[in-house]
Amino acid sequence: MLRSVKDMEGFNIKAIDGEIGKLHEFYFDDHSWIIRYIIIDTGSWLAEKLVLISPESFKSLKMDDRIFEVNLDKQQIEDSPDVDKDKPVSRQKEIELIGYYEWPMYWTGIGGPAIGTFPPANTAINKKEGQGNPNLRSTRAVISYGIHASDGHIGHVEDFLADDQSWNIRYMIVDTKNLLPGKKVIVAP
Repeated sequence: MLRSVKDMEGFNIKAIDGEIGKLHEFYFDDHSWIIRYIIIDTGSWLAEKLVLISPESFKSLKMDDRIFEVNLDKQQIEDSPDVDKDKPVSRQKEIELIGYYEWPMYWTGIGGPAIGTFPPANTAINKKEGQGNPNLRSTRAVISYGIHASDGHIGHVEDFLADDQSWNIRYMIVDTKNLLPGKKVIVAP
C-alpha cells in the first residue's frame, strides 16, 4: 500500500523489547528512489545518537497505532555504530552498519524483498555504485525543493508516497500553489 512519508514521521519505533524512539525521517537513494534507512530520534534514551535502521529490519507497520516495529532489540541499537549528524552517510559507514546488523548489501544486488528493486546489472549506476559514496537524500531536506518543467517553475515537493512493502518511492506530491492555487499533483520520480 502507498503511504505518505510525512504522515509516518513521529511514529513510535518499537524494538523486540520495548520502544526506542520516534521516526524522524527517511533516507532514500536518489538513483533508484528506494528508501534505504529510517532515522530514529531516540530522545533521552540515547541522547545525541543518530540511529539508522534499514528496511531489512522492519517487522510491521501499524498505521492506526502509529507504530513501526523492528526486529532488533534495544541492546543492538544502543551498541550500533555511531553516525555523525553533520556528515552524509558514507559508503564506509554503510558497510560498518551492514556488518554490525548483518544486513545484505543492497548495492550488490543481493537482498530480500524488503530492500526493494535493484538496478539491472548492466547499468552504469550499478557498475559504479559499490564504490565511493551513496546518493542518499533526506526526505525532510528534499521536501520543499522546487520542481521545474521545461517551460518553468510549477511548484515544490510537499511529500512522497512510498510502497510499504518494497519501500520504493512511487510518487512525489507537488504543491502547485504558485501556478494553480490550491492544486496538488502527483509526479512519478
